[in-house]
Amino acid sequence: MTTTGRNRTLRLTVQTSEMYGAFSPDRSRLLTGGDGHVPKVHIWDVETGNCLQALTGHKGPVAALAWTEDQRWVALGAFDGCVRLWDVGSGICVCVLESHRSYVRSVDFSQCPLLFAVVRDAGEPVTCATLPIFRRSR
Repeated sequence: MTTTGRNRTLRLTVQTSEMYGAFSPDRSRLLTGGDGHVPKVHIWDVETGNCLQALTGHKGPVAALAWTEDQRWVALGAFDGCVRLWDVGSGICVCVLESHRSYVRSVDFSQCPLLFAVVRDAGEPVTCATLPIFRRSR
């Protein structure tokens, strides 16, 4: 990590030509996705630059990334048309939503993570889903 005054530069060791990112709500962690031979998503500690988790399973570039407000869950949307929901603490994929015909452009949680939105291509409807996995974990 390089520090210059108030600005810091993190050099993240990823094997991707395109990278997408989303900070955790408290800005302590960075979630990154991208392309590559085996698409991976990483959770980084912003202070140290250390990789805390590597999440795999998508078969296409991962460009849509979201955190829940409590930072316990992340959602990842990819060019393979799937959305994967992950438990940040354990690194386990708890749910896969596969019914998307085209790549996933954006994912987001409502303030209460029971409601989840997925945006695909222009002209296609936005999908809002109630996720039963969160009912069990709260």
